[in-house]
Amino acid sequence: MATNTTLAPINPTLDGEAIATCNAPSFYNDRHWRHQYGVTPLPAIIKTTTLRSPWILTTSRHRLRCLKAIDNTTGELLAYARWILPDGMVGDDGVWPEALIPAATEDEINLFKENYLSTELPEPGAGVNRSMTRSLGDAPGNLDARTRAKYSDRSFLELDYLAVRQGHQGNGLGKMLVRHGIKKAQEIGCHLIIMGFTEKGRYLYNSMPELKYEGEVRQDCSQWKEGREEGCECVAGFWVALNKGAENSD
Repeated sequence: MATNTTLAPINPTLDGEAIATCNAPSFYNDRHWRHQYGVTPLPAIIKTTTLRSPWILTTSRHRLRCLKAIDNTTGELLAYARWILPDGMVGDDGVWPEALIPAATEDEINLFKENYLSTELPEPGAGVNRSMTRSLGDAPGNLDARTRAKYSDRSFLELDYLAVRQGHQGNGLGKMLVRHGIKKAQEIGCHLIIMGFTEKGRYLYNSMPELKYEGEVRQDCSQWKEGREEGCECVAGFWVALNKGAENSD
C-alpha cells in the first residue's frame, strides 16, 4: 500500500518535469488519449508538457488545488492530483491552503509564459488533435450538468487530474489522493465529482465504496484517422462523493 510517502504541495518552478514524467506516460497507455497526439512520440509530449505546465498552473492557481505524493526516502514524485474549486471559492487562498500553488515571482511568470508560447504547434497534424479533444471533452457535458443538478444542494469540488507514476501503480497512491480529496470536500462543505476517462482510472473509482457511480458516456473515435489505427472508444464515467451533511444526498 501507499507507505513511506508524504503528500505535499507542488511548486511549478521545481516540479514541472517531475509532473510531466509522472502524468504523460500514465495517460499514454490509454488508447484514446494516445490517439489525440497522433504521431507525436511520448518523449516529445513529456518535453512539451514540462514547458507548458508551470504557466498553466501559475495562472490558474486561484481556482486549482494540487498535491503530489513523494517518496520519503528519495524525494521522487510518485503521484499527482489536481482539483478545481467551486466557483464560490475561487480566489480564496484560505480554502485548502496546504494544496495552494505558490505565487510566482515576476521573473518566473515571464519565463513560464515564454516557455509556454514556445510550444505552440502551428500545424494541426503536428501535435494534439484539437477536434478530437474538443469533442471528447464536450460530449460528456450533459451528464456532468445533470449530475451537478441532481445534487444541487451543495457546490462541487472536482477532481480534475490524477496520475500515478509508472512502476508505482497499484500501490494505493491513487486511492490515497482520491480519499484526501473526499475528506477536503467534506471539510469545505462540498460534494466531490470525478470524471474518469482512462480504463485504469475507471477501475480505481469503481473499486472505492465511498464513490457513487452516476453513469457514463461512450464515444466512437473511428471518425478521426488516429482512432482508426487500432479501433478506439472513449468512455467517460462519472462518480460523486456526497457530503454527509448535505440534505439531498440519499
